[in-house]
Amino acid sequence: METTTTVQKNGTDKQFYTIKSIFIASFLGGPFVGLYMTSKNFTHLGKKDYASRTLIWGTIATLLILGALAFTPATIVNKIPTPVFPVLYAALITTIAEKFQKEAIQEYLQNGATKQSLWKIIGLSVISLISTVAYIVLLAVFFQLVMAMLFSH
Repeated sequence: METTTTVQKNGTDKQFYTIKSIFIASFLGGPFVGLYMTSKNFTHLGKKDYASRTLIWGTIATLLILGALAFTPATIVNKIPTPVFPVLYAALITTIAEKFQKEAIQEYLQNGATKQSLWKIIGLSVISLISTVAYIVLLAVFFQLVMAMLFSH
């Protein structure tokens, strides 16, 4: 009984997302999964205010960027190489995680905490990708409806 209490006090009962898994999931699944994973790490590190700020400000920034892209003419967007956006947001989210979490996570892992399972990371990435694509499609439909209402006589 005492061993369990000690393990939980040391935080070794927690599972962390590694910096590498945050980058890969963000790149493949979109920014929302990276924000979620980074937020969960902050929660496990006892920084709940950082966790909520990560989700709130990251989501607002992501929705604004995706919204701006939806209203950007295709001639401009098509000139940008496809991997640029995923690399940029994955790198940004990873940089935040690396700066504010990496050392603490490594310490927890050295003291017996574990990494999140690959299957959970894949599942979250797929859900995030579907959600991101659905948001983009809804924006595109909304944009078309607005344009049709503005320019129809």
